[in-house]
Amino acid sequence: MASVHDTAVADGLFAAQHDISLGEATAYRRGGEARQRGARLYAEALSTYDAWYAAGWHDRDMAMGNRMIQALGVAA
Repeated sequence: MASVHDTAVADGLFAAQHDISLGEATAYRRGGEARQRGARLYAEALSTYDAWYAAGWHDRDMAMGNRMIQALGVAA
């Protein structure tokens, strides 16, 4: 597990690369971690939005998540 400092630095670099706020980068990372853990989610049964809501994301976080998916060119 990465240290708090390493995680904060990584979030800051990600935010700078994608022209988003540190808070948005942190929310995106946390959402990704929740999806990786499963976080009571069954991705095959839920839409991306359902999964993000179940992971505790807010509307603003989901909009940012969509921008990141488009920027990174990855499927949700």
